Amino acid sequence: MTSEEKELIKNKQSLSEPKKSKFLRSLWENFQIILIALVIAFVIRTFIAEPRYIPSDSMLPTLEEGDRLVVEKISYHYTNRIGVTLSYLNRPRNYKS
Repeated sequence: MTSEEKELIKNKQSLSEPKKSKFLRSLWENFQIILIALVIAFVIRTFIAEPRYIPSDSMLPTLEEGDRLVVEKISYHYTNRIGVTLSYLNRPRNYKS
């Protein structure tokens, strides 16, 4: 191998290293964003609110089969647990399931 060939190989290696590091850096950033989003979703669903779907008509006439609701969990810790308040949201008229 001549010295020119050695220099060409060095130049190719030095050019490919920043591309690899840039790719790995962006991959790491994407992983961090996904991890943060999953942690936030877990905290919200566990401690703040959770969406629910009513699969059967066991709660008729208050809730019908197929109704969707959001269960709010914060006030449970700050109120007396004597009664339960149920807020019902009607489905929009132009809703398509």
